[in-house]
Amino acid sequence: MPVRWIAVETELSPAPATPGLIYRTSPQVGFGVDGVRYFFKTGEGVVQSEVLGYSIAELVELNVPQWALCRVPPSNQIWFASQALGFSGGAEQLIRAGKVTNPEFLGDCIAFDIWTANVDRNIGNIIADAAIGLDGLAELYAIDFEQAQVLNGTDFMTVGTLHSRSCWPKGALVELCRGVPFPTSMAQRIGRMRPVDLESALVEVTSELELPEIPWMDSAKRQLLSRAQRIDLLLREAWDVA
Repeated sequence: MPVRWIAVETELSPAPATPGLIYRTSPQVGFGVDGVRYFFKTGEGVVQSEVLGYSIAELVELNVPQWALCRVPPSNQIWFASQALGFSGGAEQLIRAGKVTNPEFLGDCIAFDIWTANVDRNIGNIIADAAIGLDGLAELYAIDFEQAQVLNGTDFMTVGTLHSRSCWPKGALVELCRGVPFPTSMAQRIGRMRPVDLESALVEVTSELELPEIPWMDSAKRQLLSRAQRIDLLLREAWDVA
C-alpha cells in the first residue's frame, strides 16, 4: 500500500497523559487537513521504526489505525501520524467485557510482536474504536512499534538472544492474554511472507522518507525473512510457557 502524506491543519499540542502510561517519546496531537485527529511522533529512528511497523503489519493483516507521514512547520521535519481512535485508553474494559469484534486480535498481535521482537506491548498501545454498525462493540488495533528490535536497528546477534517470551505482553495485558489461542492463521500469513513483497514495502519506506538509505534496512529484511521461516517455532517457544 502506498505511503500516505497529509498536511497539518493546526498547531500540534502535547498528547494528554494516560494514567499508568509513560511515553517513551513525546507524542503530539492535532488535526490533518483531512479533518482527522492524529497522534504525531518524530525523532531519530522513531519515524523509521513506526513506518516499518505499520507497513509490515498491513502486509500480514494486523489491525493498525490509518497512518501517514507529514511535514510540520517551521522545521519542515518529517513526522509520523497515526489516527486517534475513539476508545483510546478504554481497550482493557472492552476486552474484559467481551465487547470486541476481533478477539483473535490479541493472539495475532503477540505473533507479530514475536516476529518483529517487540519488547514493549502493553495495554497502553492496544487501542479500540467503535465497530461500524455494531452498537456497543469495538474493534481492536495495535500501535507503537518503535521498540520492535528488528525494526529499530538492533543487531541480528542481540535479537537472536531474545527468548520469545520477552516479547509477551506486559502489565495489565498479561492477564487479558492468559489462555489466548495459538494464532495459527497469523503464523501462516507471516510464514508465507514473500521476499519480493517485503522488499517492495521496505523500498517504499526508504523512498518516502527521502533517505539515501536506512542503515539497518538490510539487517531488518534478513531478520524478518529468517524469523518468518521459523515463526511457528518462535511462537511455540512463547505459547509453551504461556
